[in-house]
Amino acid sequence: MLYIKQYTKYMMLSYILAFILLCLTAVLFTYTNINDGYMDTFVYVIVGITNLIGSMLVARKIKEKGIILGVVFGLMYFLLIYLLSGVAFGFVMNVSVAIYLATAILTGMFGGILGVNM
Repeated sequence: MLYIKQYTKYMMLSYILAFILLCLTAVLFTYTNINDGYMDTFVYVIVGITNLIGSMLVARKIKEKGIILGVVFGLMYFLLIYLLSGVAFGFVMNVSVAIYLATAILTGMFGGILGVNM
């Protein structure tokens, strides 16, 4: 039960932080001359940062199994986004989705390691 509570709490925190950062990115791209080709890079970085923070906080709170907790957090983070976007826009599997998945798993794993060891 502790795991579910912690995952839910920090998943919501990660999504709220991601929403705020994505809104700031949208404003940045709207009012500056940054090439739109960099949008994917900004989104990958935001997904990585928010996933890293969330998985780090979960692992810090539970204080054990950092790699496993981080990978599970990363997968849950990715799957929720993928399911919601799939329902809204159709389920697609391409290179971009694979990069999101890899980013979520790796940053989740790294965040879990950091959370347990800090």
